[in-house]
Amino acid sequence: MSVPPSVRTRLLLAGRPAVVFGGASEAVPLAERDGALLAWLALEGATARSRLALLLWPDSGLAAARNSLRQRLFKLRRQFGTDLVDGDDTLTLAPGVVHDLAPGEGVLGAQPVRIGGEFGQWLEAQRARRRGRARSALESQADAAERSRDWAAALSHAHELLALEPLSEAAHRRAMRLHYLAGDRAAALLAFDRCERVLKDEVGARPDAETVALLAMIERDAAPGPARGITSAAAIAITRPPRFVARGRELAALQTAVRAGRHTLVIGEGGLGKSRLLAEFLAARDGGAAGLAPVGARPGDADVPYALFARLMRALLAAGHRPDAALAPELARFVPELGESAATRFEPGRFDDVAERYLLALPRTDATAIAIDDLHFADTASVELITRLLAVPAMPPLVLGLRPADGVGALVALQEAATELSGCERVVLAPFTEPQLAELVDSLGIAGLRGAALAAPLLRHTGGNPQFVLETLRTLLAEHGIAGLGSALTGGMLPVPAGVGAMIERRLKRLSPAALKLARLAAIAGGDFDAPLAVQALGGDLLDWADPWAELEAAQVLGPHGFAHDLVGETVRSGVPRA
Repeated sequence: MSVPPSVRTRLLLAGRPAVVFGGASEAVPLAERDGALLAWLALEGATARSRLALLLWPDSGLAAARNSLRQRLFKLRRQFGTDLVDGDDTLTLAPGVVHDLAPGEGVLGAQPVRIGGEFGQWLEAQRARRRGRARSALESQADAAERSRDWAAALSHAHELLALEPLSEAAHRRAMRLHYLAGDRAAALLAFDRCERVLKDEVGARPDAETVALLAMIERDAAPGPARGITSAAAIAITRPPRFVARGRELAALQTAVRAGRHTLVIGEGGLGKSRLLAEFLAARDGGAAGLAPVGARPGDADVPYALFARLMRALLAAGHRPDAALAPELARFVPELGESAATRFEPGRFDDVAERYLLALPRTDATAIAIDDLHFADTASVELITRLLAVPAMPPLVLGLRPADGVGALVALQEAATELSGCERVVLAPFTEPQLAELVDSLGIAGLRGAALAAPLLRHTGGNPQFVLETLRTLLAEHGIAGLGSALTGGMLPVPAGVGAMIERRLKRLSPAALKLARLAAIAGGDFDAPLAVQALGGDLLDWADPWAELEAAQVLGPHGFAHDLVGETVRSGVPRA
């Protein structure tokens, strides 16, 4: 790329670093260290070449760092055909080069920059200072909107504050208060639920006294809900049913296994209640490994080695379990708050040895257990470490919540290892039966909802998945109210709630091409679908389609009489390509 020197150059440095020339609409990405160099010059101005070199290559000697800087500048000019940096012994941005680093903007996005030393400290200070300015501006705007009773604008600013500082209880309290003042008590209570969940998941803490007092005030002022639509109480009950129902047998099996010191895998498709079962299990005990709530893997962990183990370590640290000084440097590689990390080269085997020694040293009682939820989202390194721990004698019982795994990979290997080990149990969650669905609906305590009348149509629609049932009820109550709920359930087409549809789509994406083709044929054929039709329409012979058919049954897409339930059928039909 060659750029005439007269063309104005704009550096995009508030987010991921890039450069735009003239009136072009396309930004050209910059390498991480190039972005760091240009961000420093944009904010600090003219800087000696030798100082810049040591800032950007803090682990190199001066001569090597200066050589690296010279090569970067040469490559920058060759890439763009013009200078972005000017000067010899002292460097500045070239004339005509502008940037987007206004006082309220970030610097180089939110991602960590892999340059340590003084530059890393400078970057963190810049980001913190700018977050503070942005926070102050948003707080002023939210306060002004609240004084003028412009609830929509005030809530918009409050949500921006939460996005900026998701762990700020003051920001969560502001959202609770504004929802309540706007007349939406249900949203205020849900805002507290989000606050409680974020604090538990991220730092293992509970809301403070001020937040709990605000919650109590909102709960006391229980204004009646509207006649139509979803009321405050209904919204809260559907988000988290007040009673734990229909899983007593599974809970007892889990308690028996842990009392015997056995590891347990709680396996079930999304929405079947793994997380609620784990939470009830720990709530019924006198504290697990230091009274930990379940530690969960999250979407995105797969790309970060030991992300799940680091989260578990932080939960244990918050509970007061600091590792022995001899173990801390190795563990600090992934949990920096433990102090200086080991200077030796990283070796996964050695790290896993240290992790094992740390967990074996946890204080043990009959109630000790470590619960890890959503293991299907976890990174491979953490899954392989957990697989190893399952075979370690005297390891505290591990209670692992996960979805069924197929094919190959670390999660499949873990399940296979658990099957072969004598010290492991499996608790497999099945969909609810019609009586269990009736119990679930009645447990919500919503006036006008009768489980005996609603269980059968809900079972047909959802296949007995409790989360699908709750989301369907939420959608129907919002659209039809209590009065119209019965006729909506029995009148034919029911809604596919957005979250449920996305969950089923993820399940369908895991299917092989042949199984997906067979499922789409079932969606098109409806009641005419059977094995001879599959052979006639798709070719091959009956044995060619035996494995894809079995795959659909194992994935709970097909059942004995067609689709496992209406929601799966509707989602498959919506994904059939147009003719």
